[in-house]
Amino acid sequence: RVQVSERERGRSTLRISDLRENAPKLPSVSVSPSAEIVEGSSVTLTCSSDANPAAKYTWFKENLLKGQGQSYYFPSIRSEDRGIYYCQAENKHGQIKSLQHLLDVQCKSHSVLLIVLQKFFQIMNFNTNGSSIYNCCPPDAPKLPSVSVSPSAEIVEQFSDSDL
Repeated sequence: RVQVSERERGRSTLRISDLRENAPKLPSVSVSPSAEIVEGSSVTLTCSSDANPAAKYTWFKENLLKGQGQSYYFPSIRSEDRGIYYCQAENKHGQIKSLQHLLDVQCKSHSVLLIVLQKFFQIMNFNTNGSSIYNCCPPDAPKLPSVSVSPSAEIVEQFSDSDL
């Protein structure tokens, strides 16, 4: 690469910058948004590495090829997308994998408090506007308590294998 500096008294100064080529350096993975990732939101993973010539990128989830390109985009992320991702940067001088990045996807409206409140509303015949409990937890997740209200309006909590 050749750079021409400002002209000074009618003369141009040429500077030769770094012409060396090199293999990619350890890539870094960034996630956007950087806040908690909630099911249904759009998410972008971006891989960056210093390399000359520029690196080409490949994405993996738990050692399975997922795609190519500097960014990997989820238009509407799902609980099944949860997992360990990494990218690989490659040019004619070599290749290198990034560190692994755990992508955690939180369920929509999934908290014990919301489930308890919704169950309470159903038992008390309150209108919940047709909303339902959405459970995106894996099948081996711990069971959540079931809630019932006794005739004396006391909330009774029990653990159950049934779906809430």
